Amino acid sequence: MPSDEEDLSELAKRLDDLEWPSPDSNRETDLGFISHYRLERRLGAGGFGIVYLAVDENTDQLVALKVPRADVSFDRSKLKQFSTEASFGERLVHPGIVRIIEAEPEGGTPYIAFTFCDGPNLADWITARNEDTPWGHCAVSTAKLADAIAHAHAHNVFHYDLKPSNVMLTQENGSATTNTPLNELHPQIIDFGLANLLEPNLTQDGSSLLITTPHYMAPERISRSGSNNSHYRQNVAIDIYSLGVILFELLTGETPFAGDSHLSIFDNVRKLSPKKICEYRKDIPVDLQRICTTCLARNPEARYESAEALAADLRRCAEGLTIRGQPLSQFSKLHYWCSQPARITAAGWFTIYSQIVLMIWVLFSLVFALTDQSRDWNHAMNVSIQALTAIAVIHFPLIWIGRMVSRSNRWAPMLGIILTAVSILFVIYGMTVNPILFASFFANDQPYFVYHTFSMTLTCLILQLLMLCFASVSMYFPSRMREK
Repeated sequence: MPSDEEDLSELAKRLDDLEWPSPDSNRETDLGFISHYRLERRLGAGGFGIVYLAVDENTDQLVALKVPRADVSFDRSKLKQFSTEASFGERLVHPGIVRIIEAEPEGGTPYIAFTFCDGPNLADWITARNEDTPWGHCAVSTAKLADAIAHAHAHNVFHYDLKPSNVMLTQENGSATTNTPLNELHPQIIDFGLANLLEPNLTQDGSSLLITTPHYMAPERISRSGSNNSHYRQNVAIDIYSLGVILFELLTGETPFAGDSHLSIFDNVRKLSPKKICEYRKDIPVDLQRICTTCLARNPEARYESAEALAADLRRCAEGLTIRGQPLSQFSKLHYWCSQPARITAAGWFTIYSQIVLMIWVLFSLVFALTDQSRDWNHAMNVSIQALTAIAVIHFPLIWIGRMVSRSNRWAPMLGIILTAVSILFVIYGMTVNPILFASFFANDQPYFVYHTFSMTLTCLILQLLMLCFASVSMYFPSRMREK
């Protein structure tokens, strides 16, 4: 099977090669009618469709009319995704979600008519800011988005592509602009084109990753781990992560992770921790920082268990109340720490270095014993045989096993555990039942060498055993999402 790095390289290449609509494409020279909608001008374009400002000839109402791009119209799988957005969106009636007025996903020209929002999207609003936004406004606005996502989750619909450009801003009295204060704006989520239902017959084939913005993609989606859509909790965690990125960007003006290419962004999201918000702003309360950090946790189980819980904590924080957070049990924290891929590499290198140190100590002891004038030739031979046997049977094999562990060989940690455990038993046996195995290395008047040899060897082997156990947990028992 291909490694995560190979998957990411291929995914990044496909993202870089993807042909996004250019400003010159889909020119407005052919604007006319689609059904009873008169097209006025193009508003924008995305991975699946083009959005036009249109007038409903029956009601004279302005609408945002989304139609498939030309390439989508000739691709059944993409056209099905367009139809999916229509069917899912019609189920969602919430103030925080742009309402679908009418949808005709089949026929000559498929289309979806949305309520027209005359304000900017959140991405444009953030870009236009030249000063810090009050943190309370950021918390409340993100809580409104969480309310809308909670409504979608209640209908078993998950967005999968939450980002500021998919959030439209409206104002109750007047027309919203990029200069309107955030607390006077009402966010509404658009574009459920990547949404998927929690149903066994609907599966995500991974193609949606190609149009998801890397900055807002959860780590588990990048590594494609746990992609079974029957896991409700996993799908919730994906949207929670994206909400955390939006909150982080509202507070700091930047996304948590940056990079020069899609691949570098993917790698940073998977392996690094985001900068602390306090490094950007000193006025952000600790509780709000904790909320954001919880949403951005690499471990999906450490995030909020629901969008409702997130919205509630955001409002409590904005009101100066104590938040509840999403605590993890100590066992869950230990399991997650053990299950990280870094444990495998650390165990491999620790095994290699510890065995090299022990082998050097054995060779030093051998030289010491051979130069001991109080011992005869037979003693020297016995010591040499013991030392070379230990190197050949224990140290060299464990160095080789450590190398295999660092390369994520699946059988290596278990074999290392067995050999290390046998070595520990051998050392204990040699010091208690048959002390000559160690004592014969040294003169009778050098007992501290025997003690130090025993202590160092046993300590290294026990630490090595623990590290290999951590690697085994990471390799054989990775952290999984809890099913709701």
